[in-house]
Amino acid sequence: MSTSRGKIFYADASKGYTIKVLVDVLSGALSRATFQLGRDGICIRKMDANSNMLFDVTLPREKFREYKCKKEMNVSLNLKHLQKMIRNVKKKDSMIIFVDPKISGKLGFSIRPESSTSSQSSHRKETVFISIQKEEVATRLGLPEMY
Repeated sequence: MSTSRGKIFYADASKGYTIKVLVDVLSGALSRATFQLGRDGICIRKMDANSNMLFDVTLPREKFREYKCKKEMNVSLNLKHLQKMIRNVKKKDSMIIFVDPKISGKLGFSIRPESSTSSQSSHRKETVFISIQKEEVATRLGLPEMY
């Protein structure tokens, strides 16, 4: 089991399937997206190529079992590649998203089943890494305060 010790970023989601569904939806309209990993949670605000759809998603830190962010960062991910990497996530799986300083330039996803009824030997645990492109300046889309 992965722990938050020594990690730059660590988010433990008890319902990893919701993150999988979010990635599926985003990858249908976007090829690449910049996620803002911050002290308050994970955010994305991005428009599709035709500027028809705006995705404004916030995953607040309170919704994670454990959440630590030592350094705020913007990471750009290839969503099609990420979708392929986490396609094995089942409904009762949990997911840990982390950045380990020992593994430079990679965002890790640790997937494990939540059910405690089956035996330890049948548990499938999977950790995958995706290359990240750090973006110093993320494009901020200004929204009007009143509509």
